[in-house]
Parts: sequence; structure tokens; C-alpha cells
Amino acid sequence: MKLVGKAPSLPNWSNSGIVTLYSNVSFNWGVICVESSTFAFENAEADSSTANLAAKLLCKQMDYPQRAAMLVPQTMFANLSLSGIGAIAAFTDARNLCPNAFELDNVAACSGLVIPREGPSGSCQQLVARLNLTGTYEPAGVVCTGEPC
Repeated sequence: MKLVGKAPSLPNWSNSGIVTLYSNVSFNWGVICVESSTFAFENAEADSSTANLAAKLLCKQMDYPQRAAMLVPQTMFANLSLSGIGAIAAFTDARNLCPNAFELDNVAACSGLVIPREGPSGSCQQLVARLNLTGTYEPAGVVCTGEPC
């Protein structure tokens, strides 16, 4: 897993970006998709929000600070082009991204994450259509920080 792109030049946003996973099947990197409404439920002050728990797991897996980690929309990375990077995985529930996050060391084991065997496929919308999910999806951004923004 790695982050691509960079959020605005705030001091505690140095470990931020769009989350990508590597597929051992297709030998390509791809983004993790979240339903856009996830960010409506997000509250940067609420450490226990499901999106923040997923963000903490993502940051933990990459050995980045995680105490105040948070998921952020793709719009936070306005100058980033994702051309050539397909969608590789999707969280299926905007309100409960990774119900078992406290028990895990690897986001791929999240019970709310679907990773198709075929590897990356086009945009997030194309992936979720293939998975028969509904809603508007976008690449997940994360800010890994130990200090509140």
C-alpha cells in the first residue's frame, strides 16, 4: 500500500494522499474506493467515527502517525491526476467501513472491503457497477497525522 498525491501544504499533512493497493494478480496499483457520502458522516473531532477508524488502520499499516488520522475526499488533492490508476477495491458501507478495524493490522482483511480477484478496473464507478453496489464512489484520501488538523 502507498499514498499518491499530496494534500495542501499544511505542516501535519505530509503523510497524506490517495490510498493505493498493489494487486499480486494483475501486478498493478489501484485506488481504494469509498462512497462519497462517507464524508458526510465524517467528523474530524470524533476519534471513533468509522471513517477515522479505517483511516487509522490505513496509516498504521504504512507505519505513519495515526492518532488523528482521517479519511478525506479526493477533492483535497485537486492537482492530482489518477489517469492510468484503476480502482482495485471498494468499501461497501459508507457508515461502517471496516467493522473489525480494531482487530486488524492489514486493511485487506476489513470485512467491509471488497477486493475483486481481477485486479484494477477503470474508475471507482466502473468497479462498483461490476460489484453491483449503488451510490457514488470516489478514491479514498487519507491524512496520517498524530496531531489534529
